[in-house]
Amino acid sequence: MKSALWVGAAAAVAVSCASCNDPVEPAWRLDRPRVLGARVTPSSDPARASVQPGEELRVELVTASKERPRGAYARFALTACAADPNGAVTACLGPALADLSGAATADPSMTLRAPASPGEVLVFGTVCASGTPRLSPVVAGADVRASCEGGSGQEVAVRIAVGGPENRQPALAGEALLFDDRAFPLDVGCEAGAVGIRADGATHDITLVARGMGREEGESIVVTHLATHGELDRLYSAPDGDSNVKVSWKAPTSLGAARESARFHFAVRDGRGGAAFLVRTVCLEKGA
Repeated sequence: MKSALWVGAAAAVAVSCASCNDPVEPAWRLDRPRVLGARVTPSSDPARASVQPGEELRVELVTASKERPRGAYARFALTACAADPNGAVTACLGPALADLSGAATADPSMTLRAPASPGEVLVFGTVCASGTPRLSPVVAGADVRASCEGGSGQEVAVRIAVGGPENRQPALAGEALLFDDRAFPLDVGCEAGAVGIRADGATHDITLVARGMGREEGESIVVTHLATHGELDRLYSAPDGDSNVKVSWKAPTSLGAARESARFHFAVRDGRGGAAFLVRTVCLEKGA
């Protein structure tokens, strides 16, 4: 069984599950390893999301799991090529521009040079929780294929516009998030002395402060939010202009230990290829 998730416009990320036999889980629950998105930046100006012909650029995947805030996969294999903006999602126009593979001690990050003419670049590959990553040879006009031989993982396809209008990256600072209308708890988990949030089933509000997300004219900001513990009321939020958005989070009613660290992951996309990511870790303690 395969499932796909599409995010963004100028930089689109497609993710498919190579082994999805586990029971269906809520989309907002961060349990198994997940690809949360990709961040594309020109090497000369990381604050910019748009890529011009001939520029060197960096493509970084952002992954997480319940156990790891980043670098959720064991191995990966990626390739990049010029692509037809109106062609098949995973088809290349010519030979590979760059290849990258190995053990994932951190999230994969590929550097390459954009073609000299406007168009699109495809970065395609697989990240494997187990097994060996395999990529088919890059052949002009043919789809690239990927798998995790003998294991499980996810295919990833990132489509990058080259030569489009300038676009700055959105922002996602800690100040853009409130917990019960106060500053989000310090990002310290259950370290000694950290104040815990009761695992008592109570509902809390997470506020997304839209004004702090760096929206540019004509952009439609979409925020993805996931949690390792408790229950969120939805996966996506779309702030309307500068209006704040509230997401309800219900604390768990039980823990496996007296105190457990829980994480919230947030991703902001501007619909034009820009993306920002933020993690917040809190301490949960058994309710009275």
